Amino acid sequence: MLPFFLFKKTTRHLSNLFSLVFSSGGKGAAKRASAAKETGLSRYNWSLAIKDFAQDGVFNNHTDTPITSVRKANLYEFMTYLNANATERKYVDIINND
Repeated sequence: MLPFFLFKKTTRHLSNLFSLVFSSGGKGAAKRASAAKETGLSRYNWSLAIKDFAQDGVFNNHTDTPITSVRKANLYEFMTYLNANATERKYVDIINND
């Protein structure tokens, strides 16, 4: 098991690299967080991301199921794709609000 300080340092490093993934701000963020909390989905954010990426098929390989393929994906590639999705959502929100 990793020491807590190492986990915290890793989380801080990832949040610096992929700021949109870890940001909680933005228009509607409080509403989304409240909805996730009310439905109980806040505990499953990473599971939902894995499911969405499996449906996208980006990490699929020929030997594993889509879910397993995402779980075996390189963490950096996973976070890069997650950040790209967050960027796209933010861009679409900006365009739709103008």
